[in-house]
Amino acid sequence: MKFHNTLEEMFASKVKIAVMKLMCLNPERKYSGREMARILNISASRVLEVLELFRKNAVVNRETVGRSSQWGLNQESIVVEEVSSLINVERKIYMALKSRIYETLIREKSIQKVVLYGSVARKKEKPESDIDVFILVTTKKDKELAAALVGKLNKYLLPRYGNVISETIYSEREWKDMEKTKIFKKIESEGEIILIREKIRDEMRDLDK
Repeated sequence: MKFHNTLEEMFASKVKIAVMKLMCLNPERKYSGREMARILNISASRVLEVLELFRKNAVVNRETVGRSSQWGLNQESIVVEEVSSLINVERKIYMALKSRIYETLIREKSIQKVVLYGSVARKKEKPESDIDVFILVTTKKDKELAAALVGKLNKYLLPRYGNVISETIYSEREWKDMEKTKIFKKIESEGEIILIREKIRDEMRDLDK
């Protein structure tokens, strides 16, 4: 492996980072170049180029199986050890965001459901993207309470993350009337549930029957 300019050599492109993250998050798994290309939506030739670079730097191992090659993470690599720690930090940052949203909004009993959606939920956000959050409350009068809690959340989030929550708040009755709208379908299809009360969970089970 190279002992100098290691970061520039192995992590100077989005493709290299994507390959490394996939393998570090699935350390026991082996991939063919084509399989990895399909998962990452990157050309097979580019993926193989990166894997070969990683092999030369003792980051991955290559095993020949029949006429194809299988690539696995070299878990003894010092580079893998350090990079895995960084990837875990990235995951912890996102988990901390969701935890803060949950812990703040769970206090208000009229809040029935909280869903993270939009670019952050799709993992397509930009540095300045708002954090789109849907909040379902019991009645219309509860909307102000939810909005006030979001205001407190934003005072915490902005200096730490550089982003704020853009909230969408509906009462239960209002949300039922929205079933055929694009926003309803978007939130229900791509959203990541942060909080859901048992009553709403039971209603969802009944709809699935």
